[in-house]
Amino acid sequence: MKNLSPQILEQIREAIKRPKGTMSFEYVTENDLFDPIVPGGIIFHTPSGEHYFRLERTNNAEVQFYHFSPGTGTRVASIDLKHLTPSEKVFIVFSWSPKEIQLHIRPRVEGGELVSAIGVQSKVGFRVGKDGSIVQVGGPGVEVIGTRVNVGGKQIIKPTAIDAWNETKKAIEILLTGESKEGFIFETVRANLSIVMMVTGFEAYSKTRYQEIEGEGISPDNELVKEKLEKRKENFQDFDGYCKDIFKFGYGIKFSGLVSSNEFDRLKQLFTFRSRIVHASPMISMVNEFEVPKEEPIFSTNIVNDALILFNYFINRLHEETLKLRRKD
Repeated sequence: MKNLSPQILEQIREAIKRPKGTMSFEYVTENDLFDPIVPGGIIFHTPSGEHYFRLERTNNAEVQFYHFSPGTGTRVASIDLKHLTPSEKVFIVFSWSPKEIQLHIRPRVEGGELVSAIGVQSKVGFRVGKDGSIVQVGGPGVEVIGTRVNVGGKQIIKPTAIDAWNETKKAIEILLTGESKEGFIFETVRANLSIVMMVTGFEAYSKTRYQEIEGEGISPDNELVKEKLEKRKENFQDFDGYCKDIFKFGYGIKFSGLVSSNEFDRLKQLFTFRSRIVHASPMISMVNEFEVPKEEPIFSTNIVNDALILFNYFINRLHEETLKLRRKD
């Protein structure tokens, strides 16, 4: 599809900048597509917002459709051309959604049958840089964590929101395996710093994800956000205030609907406790010190593992809700 004009390509980019869609076209192959001797190459590829679409023919005569978005990562659907009747023209359809991607090919020849494939998570990843560049990440047998690309002193690629949270979660899990002869004092500091990391990880996830959603083609209700939040300082660490409200007014996602009321209260308590750790002392051991003796004391060392489970659950529930959003046009 190298013969597309810049204007047509830009129209295509804008049309496919959405979490869910389908693209179809007729491709003139001149039989090169089916010739096992002919080397592979890209049939079509383009970034679209924070999406990346790539359709290519491999050297071993497979057609592969890759789709990347920050919300889903990179997935690939593959069709072996040896299962198709060779033809000078083929009809190609690919579709994508948060649930799955699909690839369909039908030779434009009498008796040509439609062959389809459903995508899987790809061992090869792709990322779209802020400058529009495309970066391939990893490959078979290669695991890459925390991809960051800096050009000219500016970061053009950083981990996606969900990848950044998973990195934070892994770091906390490693930290919690630590040991020291200091005993309870060390365990308290270890638990407290883990909770600080959880809150910071949530802040990083929510701020980045809010930006990613728009890059995936879903615009927030900026007028309502401005009306409700104009006089408030941006603070994604303000769980029960700014952060909760911007997702509610911007995208209609209600934090209170993602977890039970008890779980929601526990999260608020952890955010408050984080502030005490940072602004008072990292050696505070009692999460609910101001409610004691009215309540039984709660020690950070006793709840840190459950806290990580709760944070991870909430973030993944929030992520699922963002993947349900659809473009209105």
